[in-house]
Amino acid sequence: MPTVSICLPVYNGERFLAEAIESARAQTFSDFELLIADDQSQDSSLDIARSYAEKDSRIVVWSNPVNLGLFANYNAAMRRASGKYVKLFAQDDLLAPKMLERALEAFASSPAVNLVGTARLEINERGESEKVTKQLDSSRLIAGRDVIDGCLVKLYNWIGEPSAVMFPSDAIGNGFDESFHHLGDLEYWLRILERGDYAFINEPLCQFRHHRGSATNKNMRTLLCTLDMFRLGRIYRDRLSGLGIDEQEFVRRTVEFSAHYVHTLVREEGVVGREIASIAVARNDSDELLTDYRELAFQALYQLEAAQMQAAAWQAECDRERFANEELLRDIQRSRSWRLLQAVKSPRLAALARTAISSLGSVGKR
Repeated sequence: MPTVSICLPVYNGERFLAEAIESARAQTFSDFELLIADDQSQDSSLDIARSYAEKDSRIVVWSNPVNLGLFANYNAAMRRASGKYVKLFAQDDLLAPKMLERALEAFASSPAVNLVGTARLEINERGESEKVTKQLDSSRLIAGRDVIDGCLVKLYNWIGEPSAVMFPSDAIGNGFDESFHHLGDLEYWLRILERGDYAFINEPLCQFRHHRGSATNKNMRTLLCTLDMFRLGRIYRDRLSGLGIDEQEFVRRTVEFSAHYVHTLVREEGVVGREIASIAVARNDSDELLTDYRELAFQALYQLEAAQMQAAAWQAECDRERFANEELLRDIQRSRSWRLLQAVKSPRLAALARTAISSLGSVGKR
């Protein structure tokens, strides 16, 4: 039995798949199996994976009988995992050579560790480095409950993508919740952390690739991320309440996050509403999706009106203060002291004063 099972779901990933497999094979810790689950790809992904399996006995490849979808495909791979630890991977990403080695060291540092995450190097479709993403400024061990609370309060998956994490196989549980569209990874990490602590490694031990065809980009454009946030809010309603965030406040934050992202799409990529609406969503639960989208529209409209009412109230308060200040200024201008001051400041009076002073000086000299 291998120490680590690397689970790599694949769907139409021919463009970057060979690089991903090579980065797994280049690990300094070599006791692993690489499980590649092809999800009925329509390109050459399966052929590429099989070609590697022919020359490396650690690689196991199969094709699902039907297309499962990303999270279900991860689950299919994890069901075949035989290692003590599970290392998730993605077809667009790359692993640094010491990824497995350093993650195993983190597990060895404390029996309480149930999830290991690392900093990530973000790259573009050409493989060029863009920036390092990390949540902390140093490697450390953090209580699982603190990480859960932090992610919920900030509405941010600062644990990272599947390629950045590793966990014991006995923490697999039911795997990813396949009803999630985009934030299924975050929901899974939070569930795993309910049973242990989080070890963060402050090294970019994986490379997360941004490109227009990635699953992340597609899901963000369909606003599926927002729907998942609503769902997370329901799951953790009681926990959020204990943190001082009621359901309405959580919804407000979710809508604001989504509005910011949509504004970025429009500003930076010229995306229009019709383009977003025309994106096909390959889901069997279309009726449920329509219900969720209607709730999203309702909440967005409610929050918009609430924001406008608040802005109107602020404007009214500003107007009241301005009117009060203007009346105070008029009272000052009508006062005797103000009139005397204005007389002194008169250019004609000032000229007469200078003439008088000059005359006094002349008399003194005589």
